[in-house]
Amino acid sequence: MRPEADDQAPPQLRPWPPPQDGYDRILKPDRREARRRPLRRWQVAFVRVTLLSAAAFSAAVLAAGPSASLWRGAAIAVATSELVTLALCPRQQLRQLVGLRPPAGRDNQLNR
Repeated sequence: MRPEADDQAPPQLRPWPPPQDGYDRILKPDRREARRRPLRRWQVAFVRVTLLSAAAFSAAVLAAGPSASLWRGAAIAVATSELVTLALCPRQQLRQLVGLRPPAGRDNQLNR
């Protein structure tokens, strides 16, 4: 322990230069605004594949008849969750899933 080190001032740091555009605050979108954003191409493909595979599973189990009685509850739950997912999906995203609106890309980031 050196007592002379206690008397010295700490070295001063150089401040960073301010950004060229200033210090404007960039807000993250809230939950409602994030839901209204268009889906990207991979998100549209992922949701389509997920919904189609769940629909195929439900249809196969329900068409199997009494031989798949253990799976019947799961098939009904999957079909119900599909319908709830589609019911809660915003209108723009539904149009994207159906193919009426293009997915978000570099050209159309904010296609509302």
